[in-house]
Amino acid sequence: MTIMVFEKLLQKLETTIDLQLSAVFFAGQSQFPISDCKMDSIESDKGDVSSAKAVLLGALAPGVNGPTWVTLKSTFLMLGLCLAVMLGLAFSSSDSSLMLHVAFLVLICVSLFLLLTWFLAETGLVSVEHQMREIGLAQSDNLETSRKNK
Repeated sequence: MTIMVFEKLLQKLETTIDLQLSAVFFAGQSQFPISDCKMDSIESDKGDVSSAKAVLLGALAPGVNGPTWVTLKSTFLMLGLCLAVMLGLAFSSSDSSLMLHVAFLVLICVSLFLLLTWFLAETGLVSVEHQMREIGLAQSDNLETSRKNK
């Protein structure tokens, strides 16, 4: 039963992604403008966006939002845990080349995480709403409409 629910959610997500990609790619040249897309699956009635949808938006839009950064940090945490286990196994096998190899992988992982942290500290995080506006998914406010008309 859980698999069926997961498959339905995956199908709905794929349909939404296909619609949005089509809207982005064909907006300037066909009868399928971005404004015709129904984004009920991305925005709820309150305007809140779930973390999973925010991570998906973070992959499609420029910038890094908060939920995407949390996902990246947890991914690096799990990678660090796996590399620590591998390093422990390398020490127990007493193979110096394996220990050196895994230690180099740990060094690469730590340096990449530190560089990403530094980069995001310099540039800052982007709000999910801003990312939605960037790719044309947010509902336009009356202020934005009035500014465009002037």
